[in-house]
Amino acid sequence: MTQIISLTARGEQLAQRLAAKWPTATLRHKPKPFQPEVQRAFQAGEALLLICATGIAVRTLAPVLQDKYRDPPVLVLDENGQFVIPLLSGHEGGANQLAAEVAEFLGAQRVITTAQSYLTHADEL
Repeated sequence: MTQIISLTARGEQLAQRLAAKWPTATLRHKPKPFQPEVQRAFQAGEALLLICATGIAVRTLAPVLQDKYRDPPVLVLDENGQFVIPLLSGHEGGANQLAAEVAEFLGAQRVITTAQSYLTHADEL
């Protein structure tokens, strides 16, 4: 299961675009209370596409993080859909692959920071 969560009007528009590609995803705009709702979805193992600032995502999820083998994939997108960041569970949890799919769909730039992904990409050059 995937949740697409937005916090701004522009982010909500982006979420609706993403829903065209992932129709089984749950769309949530400004869930209240935000932190407990996002943490609940994360702890339930749902992939999260968070259309918000990276700092909000980090502060929200920090208390419930376990490890890269158990945490579900989490992506952070800017509200304009220009950048897609696999924030958690990049390689092990599939966030890097999901980020590639989202970035391709949106014509966005993936921001990959995991060394293994970098080496894989460098080997392809």
